[in-house]
Amino acid sequence: MYRVEITTEDPTTISASTDKAIIACKVYSWDADITNTLDVSLFNWKRTSNNKEQDEIWNAMPEHQGVKSIMIDADDVIENSSFYCEVNLPE
Repeated sequence: MYRVEITTEDPTTISASTDKAIIACKVYSWDADITNTLDVSLFNWKRTSNNKEQDEIWNAMPEHQGVKSIMIDADDVIENSSFYCEVNLPE
């Protein structure tokens, strides 16, 4: 059984133009953190907002692919945006 968790030590709400947050993706096999054993190429960040076209552009950007953590700021947020990480685990 695998579990994917998004963590942040920063605020989870970006409301001012100067706000920033680093969000990280952690992967667990049962209760063991296996994140460091996985290749970064397996991690792909996605954004969901009320603007599907802009989300598709954001999701395709190379800086959101192949990294275990990303920094988001006000430029990344369109009104109400959610961020998640797809982890393509090997079978």
